[in-house]
Amino acid sequence: MNAASWTHYNPVRVLFQPGVLKRIADHVDSPRVALVTTPGFRRRGAVDTIANALGSRLVAVIDDIKPNPDVDDLQVQSTRLRSERPNTLVALGGGSTIETA
Repeated sequence: MNAASWTHYNPVRVLFQPGVLKRIADHVDSPRVALVTTPGFRRRGAVDTIANALGSRLVAVIDDIKPNPDVDDLQVQSTRLRSERPNTLVALGGGSTIETA
């Protein structure tokens, strides 16, 4: 492939259920997971709930997503995750979090 052609495949599953955070491990079969979220979800304890559910499979948490991220913001987050080499990204939040993941 040259620089002018590329392929992108982006399967996405959205879960919205009572108690799903405690059962997140039932829905994610990857051995290396990164969580992408916002500071509010950490403050409310959701990050801890997911960390407890995933255990050692959770290799990174990016919890400083800001509203309406631009390409530079995405590059910063990508660089932070590169060394952790996650197989799966879990987005906890709304549009900006999902866009970043």
